[in-house]
Amino acid sequence: MPENPTIKKGNRIMVVVKDTKKQTVAVYNKDAKKTNQTVKMGSEFTAKAVKKVNGKKIVKVSAKKWLNTKDVAKK
Repeated sequence: MPENPTIKKGNRIMVVVKDTKKQTVAVYNKDAKKTNQTVKMGSEFTAKAVKKVNGKKIVKVSAKKWLNTKDVAKK
């Protein structure tokens, strides 16, 4: 799988986890603040939007769910 090619709107993305003990990643809101939700490794989404907030690049995967681009890979 490619390391981190640029993710654009409409791309299929997959959640990848570097920590093998904790198989989930945090979900962010539109302001790049962590929520209490998590997403499991291997989950697949279509990128709805991509934006940069406070130095973090985040990808919109559903109405109120955003993921850090460091936690996803282009499929």
